[in-house]
Amino acid sequence: MRVTSTKSSPNLFTRIAEIIGRYRVLAVLVVLLIFPFVLPYQALAANILIYGLFALGFNLVFGYAGVLSFGHAAFFGIGAYGTGIAIVHFAAPWYLAIPLGVVAAGVTAMIMGALAIRTRGIYFAMVTLALAQCVYYIVYQLDGWSGGEDGLTGVTVRQVDLGLMHFSLFNPTAKYFFILAFVAVAIYVFSRILASPFGAVLEAIRENEDRARACGFDVRLTKWIAFVISGLFCGLAG
Repeated sequence: MRVTSTKSSPNLFTRIAEIIGRYRVLAVLVVLLIFPFVLPYQALAANILIYGLFALGFNLVFGYAGVLSFGHAAFFGIGAYGTGIAIVHFAAPWYLAIPLGVVAAGVTAMIMGALAIRTRGIYFAMVTLALAQCVYYIVYQLDGWSGGEDGLTGVTVRQVDLGLMHFSLFNPTAKYFFILAFVAVAIYVFSRILASPFGAVLEAIRENEDRARACGFDVRLTKWIAFVISGLFCGLAG
């Protein structure tokens, strides 16, 4: 009886691990649904969601493409400022302001990626860091739009109206699940990217860039596209 239980236990754990691996997106979402009720503060859970989404975007470039970037904080900031400026200066509703912030981050990633993608290794990291500092000083100097040293004030979304559902973002729990809706979509899209042929090419470039190039893949273009997609995720986090 003891031998049987010892042999069956690893099989059970293996099956559970296989099921979780097969439905990993659903498993992550289930964990995130109960996450705010485990932590002592819902506000902390919301911040973890935001920075987790930023890490998800950064992981596409660093973890799967094998490219180290020191400039991704710029996309986070541009996403935040783009959304805030749309709300404060153009009185845009949140459902328009958020996509505008994401698009602004994507355009910034396109420009930074096009300038930095010609370099490799530590040189790429240094170029992205320098370009991120340029973005910082440009936003800092546009004090009429960004608030400059004082920052952007007046960014307030008091209530979200979804037709039959109304809730206030001043409620930490409601804010968490509002953010979770965007994070859930981002996780699903991210998983589909990794499962696509594009994701396989990214991993091939990470493992051996010269061999991927010899197989006929456009390494520079693939890295640039990954950089832009990563900037979109980080902009959404902002």
